[in-house]
Amino acid sequence: MNNSKEIPRKQTTSHEDYFQDVRLEAEDNGKVPSILSAFDNRRNSENVYANNLMEKILAKDNMNQAYRQVVRNKGKHGIDGMTVDELLPYLKENGNQLRKDILTYKYKPKSVRRAEILKSDRGVRLLGIPTVTDRMIQQAIAQQLTPIFELKFFR
Repeated sequence: MNNSKEIPRKQTTSHEDYFQDVRLEAEDNGKVPSILSAFDNRRNSENVYANNLMEKILAKDNMNQAYRQVVRNKGKHGIDGMTVDELLPYLKENGNQLRKDILTYKYKPKSVRRAEILKSDRGVRLLGIPTVTDRMIQQAIAQQLTPIFELKFFR
């Protein structure tokens, strides 16, 4: 006997931006709180907690640490062709605009470059390679979110 609720999924795709919106949670499943419930501390019609978190993510020290980690990890270029070695000059010229775009919700991650890796059993494993800029932003986010969720899951 299966008592689980079916989870509705919604997906939209745009050919130009390859935007994909996948909903993985039911509106109200009654058991598992959504991550959005962590951001329900609203004051003056603004989400103070989320704004503070975004400021922490975009803080100079955090972004520098994220940059260094991306450089350490090396990796291939994304669809824009920018290599890890080209990231620092790009950030020196465009870093302030990038930060502003993120804070004003105008930043859109680039599409992911697809690569195929041959497996030993003659199969193929598909790999998605984000741009180095997107990897740096993802790293900066992970550096701030990991300690928050580690505390929750460690208990």
